[in-house]
Amino acid sequence: MRKVCLDLGHWGKRRRPLDRGAVYRDKVEAYEVVPIMLECAKALEREGYLAYLLTYGEYEERNKFANEIDADLYLAFHLNSAERPGKYGLILYDKRGCFSGFFAEVLKDEFERILPWKFKVKGIDKGDRGFVQIKFTEMPALILEPYFLNSEDQAKYFDKEDFAIALVAGVNKSFRELGV
Repeated sequence: MRKVCLDLGHWGKRRRPLDRGAVYRDKVEAYEVVPIMLECAKALEREGYLAYLLTYGEYEERNKFANEIDADLYLAFHLNSAERPGKYGLILYDKRGCFSGFFAEVLKDEFERILPWKFKVKGIDKGDRGFVQIKFTEMPALILEPYFLNSEDQAKYFDKEDFAIALVAGVNKSFRELGV
């Protein structure tokens, strides 16, 4: 049975429960991401995956846990926030190998089928934005930022159930095409 780790970005980092990420009006990134992660976990488990929700500890601790259980995929969840929100989603992937770029491209295609905006896919290395969150992983690792927290339009069109279905479709397709 394949194992997928779903990491709640921010919350739990440095053992501070108040590290909640971006805040926009009454929306807090960590609180907005949890229901998305839960929906993705349910969808993955319906497809026969073991889904692990990682919500506490340093990034290194979460990454090492994923390594210890021999996870097949690591997905870190965030929501973008910017002074002027963009009109895209973002998928960052670990350029060290492990087929991460392939997963990113397949997920991009699946997300663009259900959401009315494009996704940027960007490989990251040591020192790049976000790399600290996945740098200790030994499996394909991606950071998913499906929409801008402070974009009312994107929040209005984002449906966590549809997103979870698209995520599972992309994960299934990636594993099938890679033959791993």
